[in-house]
Amino acid sequence: MVYEGAAHTSFMSGTPSKDIQANDLSATMSEKDGYVAFAHTMARWVKSVVVDGWFEMEEDSIKTMDIFLEAMYQEGAYFAKPPCNNNAEINPDDPTCLKGSAWIQDTAVNMFAGKLADKHVTLVDSDNFHPASETIHYHHPDLSSDCVTDANKSCTVSHISITENIYDKLKEDKIAKTPIAATEMRAKIKSIQSIHQAAGETTADFTTLDLGGNECQLLLNASISWAESKASKTALKAYKDVGQAMQTDVDIPYTNGGLWIVAALKTSEDSGKSYIKYQSKSLPLDHT
Repeated sequence: MVYEGAAHTSFMSGTPSKDIQANDLSATMSEKDGYVAFAHTMARWVKSVVVDGWFEMEEDSIKTMDIFLEAMYQEGAYFAKPPCNNNAEINPDDPTCLKGSAWIQDTAVNMFAGKLADKHVTLVDSDNFHPASETIHYHHPDLSSDCVTDANKSCTVSHISITENIYDKLKEDKIAKTPIAATEMRAKIKSIQSIHQAAGETTADFTTLDLGGNECQLLLNASISWAESKASKTALKAYKDVGQAMQTDVDIPYTNGGLWIVAALKTSEDSGKSYIKYQSKSLPLDHT
């Protein structure tokens, strides 16, 4: 069951262990209200099992879990299914593995490319899970287009993106728990310039489109905004009142692909842990 504003310690008595203090949520629900909520659920559970023979989750819990499941779907959580990582560039539509990330395919690539000059052009992405460092077989983003300059008719720019989700490894020397969500997504996307050129914009400028320094930061901001938009008013208020605020900063540009592949998303936080700041490592390349 899920109770808004509660932590695991909301149903406990006594002093929490160091492990719980280090890993538990910051509760906004009072201890008394936590006991009442838990007692209500347990009484309902006993009655449902003993009398009715089955138990149904409360509506609030279902709504909350739906958000988590939607986030896992958008990410393409490896804990739900393994990534396909087929030898071919485009992974198969296989029910036993994950082809790619819905977030990258449906949101990130179009946001990254920005508004195309010709309203008749549609950008369609196909995202595929492959390790960014894999050299055999080597997987790279690609573009194809049936657009013609000044044709004034509907056309499609087809884009292939490559994504690798990165997950924390268990740290035996730390009290902190290992999150199941991806800590970062390493995505290979064609340059904004090349996408606009494929859309018929022959004079698309690399410096103007790709070297603003915040291309990846916009995607980080969008992911935080997505989470905030899904949160209930109670959860969002708790996050703003007692949570660690998520902030972003401009991209950190790299010029070497080998270094970019192993460079993790940069995180930093203040001494009081009132905020955590994220910075993407980017590798903008002209005409690629």
